[in-house]
Amino acid sequence: MDAILRQYRYTRRRPYELHKILLSVSILCTCFTFYTMLIIADMNKLEDSTTIYAEERDYRKTVLGSTKGAAACLIIKDDNPKLIEWIAYHYQVLPLRHLVITSDPSSRTSPTEILDRWRRTINDLTITEWTEEDYGYSPFQTEYFVKEENDPRKKAEQRLISRQYAFYGKCATFLKTQNHNSWVFNIDTDEFVVFNSAHNDDPMNAEEEAISFQRMVHYLKSDKNSTLGLPSSMAYSRLSLYKKAKRRRRLTQSKDFLHNESILRTIRESLPKIGESTILNFVETLSSSTSVEVKQTVTPCIIIPRLWFSSVEKESVVNNTLHGLDARSFDTLRYFRHAERGGFLFNTYGKPMFDLSRVPLDDLLPVHVHRGPSNVCRNEGAFIDVFYTTSLFRIQHYAGSFKSYFRTDDDRRHVERKKFMVASNIDVGALYDIRPWLDAFVKKVGNSKARNLLSGVGTYSNDVYQPAR
Repeated sequence: MDAILRQYRYTRRRPYELHKILLSVSILCTCFTFYTMLIIADMNKLEDSTTIYAEERDYRKTVLGSTKGAAACLIIKDDNPKLIEWIAYHYQVLPLRHLVITSDPSSRTSPTEILDRWRRTINDLTITEWTEEDYGYSPFQTEYFVKEENDPRKKAEQRLISRQYAFYGKCATFLKTQNHNSWVFNIDTDEFVVFNSAHNDDPMNAEEEAISFQRMVHYLKSDKNSTLGLPSSMAYSRLSLYKKAKRRRRLTQSKDFLHNESILRTIRESLPKIGESTILNFVETLSSSTSVEVKQTVTPCIIIPRLWFSSVEKESVVNNTLHGLDARSFDTLRYFRHAERGGFLFNTYGKPMFDLSRVPLDDLLPVHVHRGPSNVCRNEGAFIDVFYTTSLFRIQHYAGSFKSYFRTDDDRRHVERKKFMVASNIDVGALYDIRPWLDAFVKKVGNSKARNLLSGVGTYSNDVYQPAR
């Protein structure tokens, strides 16, 4: 009887044991399949990161005339000699095809004569000139930024910020309603966009940049009075600096970031030279790539890091006269010494370029001077996740000469005279990538038109504004 019961129990258990075996086999098969898929995905990524750029190296064969020109929103204040160089440069390099420009209400000079010169000479550049009444202030911006302030200089700075928000927002909305479905740049007359080609003396990687920023934070801790090169908004918030430093360092150590960094660094090694392609043509080349990973590098908002170029002149200008023009009148052909690449001191925040075709009209406002449309662009975009070593473009930010910097009645500049005297003598290295632009511009428009459009470039009066004491 006991034997029969044992046999019965064994028979009852056997289906359950078989079920366990089948379940185990099923789990093993699932794990094996998943693991195989991961290996294949990693192999595809490795193949992409090493071979997909063969097609990108053919970008130089791209026809230069882009089907879509770039637009720029520009606020100017007594910068006419710089404006002459700025328009010609970006007309050639971006290529700039629509400019919306306004003068600061306190300007003593007007850019209208220079703009009319372009209107008469060039037929594929649309110029829209606004007064303050054309964009105005919104009640929210005025209430938020222009606070009660005893210091008139601080109040003036707050009004400037308010004006920037109002102008950049109105400009972006205007361009969108005018069916300008291409890229928009918010940069100043002392800023020039270039390809950020790789060089042997660049920072090794983004983590090295993050470590450099951490060192700067510790330096500020040991010398609380040292705010040279820092925006005033950051100089008094060291807790914020510590948090930013830690977040930047952690970001550079993530697996996804390291993979994207390798892709972008590879692209940087094959960037075109100025004159071989325009910025927008290269962006279009990336956007039409067969590689999904390359396409993903072209986001709707791209924050471009800035690099400060000082007033140091160690090199003699290659040719004092180019195409009948004095090369020393051009900041881009005169100054090549710069601050630390990837550093924050003196370079500070980047500036945005954003694609209006991918930004809905309802999401355009507000437009931040350093981040672009805040509803679409990355919240941290102005600094945390922007690195020199992973950027395909950079903005060369020129100090210019002492006379050009202090020629205006901008009290903010005169208050920071000591800071400028330090920044204007920075010399960490030199870059010459920007040099070919003038040859390319003259070749495009012709020598006669070029000399007419560039007449008066870099020419400032002898008077230097002296602030009231």
